[in-house]
Amino acid sequence: MDKLIKKLGQINVLIYVFMSNLIILFFTLVISTILKVEVVANGPISKLESELPIIVVYLLLIFLMPIVETYVFQKLIIDFILKKKGGKGFAILISAIVFSIFHYYSFTYIFMILPIGIVLATSYVVYKYSKKINPFFVVFIIHMINNIMAVL
Repeated sequence: MDKLIKKLGQINVLIYVFMSNLIILFFTLVISTILKVEVVANGPISKLESELPIIVVYLLLIFLMPIVETYVFQKLIIDFILKKKGGKGFAILISAIVFSIFHYYSFTYIFMILPIGIVLATSYVVYKYSKKINPFFVVFIIHMINNIMAVL
């Protein structure tokens, strides 16, 4: 795991962010097709859209939620596990599972979100140890781009 983390950290950050979003898109499409996952029309996002102006919803989804979720699901969870001497792989897995469960719209939807959680958690660990750039910022950018693609 350490060798993979180190190799990923050597990739140019912009290329890494682009590749991460391609991976997320690929797995989201494959899993949603296999499991026939659909986001329910009456889910939390559509409820927000009916109660708030659309610009506010987009600002929440594109900026605020990635900041909050990156802090809670990657920074807090991964830093806590690593501080307690848990392994990097374990920290990534727990972070991804908690992230997925938080995005519960249906049981199968959790499996569609799991690869996103793995990519975000892995990205946090990669840049935590590469020290090239703040890992929080990298994960936020990946998450933000993913949410932009989701609302388009």
